[in-house]
Amino acid sequence: EIDLPVPEFHPEIFSLMVDTTSDKFACAVPRDHAKTTLAKLTAVWYMLFSDFRFILYMSNTVTIAVPSVNDIIGFLECDNFRAVYGELTWYTRQDGKGIYKFMVGKKLVILRAHGAGMQVRGINIDNQRPQLLICDDIEDAVNIATPELFMKLKRWFYGPLKKAMDKFNHKIIHIGNLVENRCLIAEYCKSKYWTSRIYVGLLSKCKLV
Repeated sequence: EIDLPVPEFHPEIFSLMVDTTSDKFACAVPRDHAKTTLAKLTAVWYMLFSDFRFILYMSNTVTIAVPSVNDIIGFLECDNFRAVYGELTWYTRQDGKGIYKFMVGKKLVILRAHGAGMQVRGINIDNQRPQLLICDDIEDAVNIATPELFMKLKRWFYGPLKKAMDKFNHKIIHIGNLVENRCLIAEYCKSKYWTSRIYVGLLSKCKLV
């Protein structure tokens, strides 16, 4: 339920996230601009309107990612959703770990929370590798504080993580803040291989009288 005006950049970001003609989308957005809410809704969209059935939702740590995937399940279990799409049929539900396996309609869906830098070996379930990777604020001032730490995260992203994805059919969505001049999302927003957007926040200066 939305009872307040929606800024124009929200549907614009959402439309780019669900654009199936691009397999890599990066979006730099300031904090408090609802990018995580848009990412959660994007996960729901792909469950309903795409052939992706394994979604990996990744944040800086798994403890941050777990509440986000819990919220996604909350969307799927709300009264409005159930009135249109019916009840979920559950096979696995681990709220504390953010690991889910269920049927929505006639589609078997796997949703899993993950943290940046975590081991990804053996992440496939039922011989299915992740098809949609949503990276939500995986970088902060700590894990890219030095060039060495930044390269460690970058090697992990392009090495074990990319190799864990479905080889023939996958999409990566990376949203976050430009926390440093040297960060992954800044590189993606400059790359010709990524569809990207950079949004800036405007601060008004008020003079107190």
